[in-house]
Amino acid sequence: MPGDDPTANAGPLRGRILYDGKPLAGAVVEALWRDDPSVRLLTRSDAQGAFVFALPRPGVWLIKSVHMVRAGFFSSADWDSLWASLTFEAPKP
Repeated sequence: MPGDDPTANAGPLRGRILYDGKPLAGAVVEALWRDDPSVRLLTRSDAQGAFVFALPRPGVWLIKSVHMVRAGFFSSADWDSLWASLTFEAPKP
């Protein structure tokens, strides 16, 4: 979840990753720019689940993260994947 409205102000994008209502440390978080998919930023969440991206340009961005957990005993799968994403348009400075 974003710390502030990312469409309101240019500047660093701050957010937190939560799992089961608690901060998720060490989660890989990725930012992708719509206009050029080769522009990819990666970071990991800290002990409080927080992350920061200094987005290099305005435009439409996708922020995403995937967390894998062991599937339940009665599941036919070994793992469950939990996906989080946020798409927004970052303003010009």
